Amino acid sequence: MENPLMPLYAVAANVFDLPRVLDALRQLTGLQPFLRFELVLAHGFVPVALVMCGDETLEFLAHAQGSRPPGAARITSVLLEIPGREPAEAELEPGLRLAIRPGPQTRLVEVEIVSGAREAEMAFLQSACGAIQGTGSESGEGLLALGDVRLRFPSPAGAAAVHGAQDPGQRLPGWHRISLACQDLESAVAALMEAGAGVEVPPYQVLPGLREAILRSPSGLIIQPAVQQLWKMLPVFGFKALAAKLSGDPVRLGAAPTN
Repeated sequence: MENPLMPLYAVAANVFDLPRVLDALRQLTGLQPFLRFELVLAHGFVPVALVMCGDETLEFLAHAQGSRPPGAARITSVLLEIPGREPAEAELEPGLRLAIRPGPQTRLVEVEIVSGAREAEMAFLQSACGAIQGTGSESGEGLLALGDVRLRFPSPAGAAAVHGAQDPGQRLPGWHRISLACQDLESAVAALMEAGAGVEVPPYQVLPGLREAILRSPSGLIIQPAVQQLWKMLPVFGFKALAAKLSGDPVRLGAAPTN
């Protein structure tokens, strides 16, 4: 039995200077956050900004630490379509590359992933996440589709070593992970593990109606399956937002283990 498709709905980045990144994003794309909050983690409060791109989201966390080692699979670039914008490309921070092109509606078009084990990474995403083989690749590139978003794997320049980067706090800088929508979190985690992924952060609840987990593919790509039930999420978040407004404090969301 084939695993159900887990469409890509977000790409997250760890950044050093969130205000500067958001200003560079606004200048490049005209987009601004629709939601800001602080994530409560063991080491403190992490400012988070969510930017809507049609049906998908860019997530920026002021959480970066260290430097990214070579070898493991990594997200190197994100491509957006935005009506009325000329083609452009910029690094919002070193290593955080974003490109735009004109299109009929604002949307996340493509995520570029570089891996020293490209074929294995593509096979993993097809097996575990239901990714569909793409067409029209050039120069030996590999293409997959997860929902409406294309994953592009450039032709490897050489036989790069593949290893799992040590990142227990999930803080390596740059584009950090892809988030995939699923109907059942435990089933999604089981499918990813069966295909060879390792669990970095077991299932946790951010707020009622939003449950996530973080896993690492065999070659190092960080994947976050998530279940989102808006009818549960919105009333709770609305209450937190009102309480924060009255108190003058930022909205704060925690991550509680669920098993």
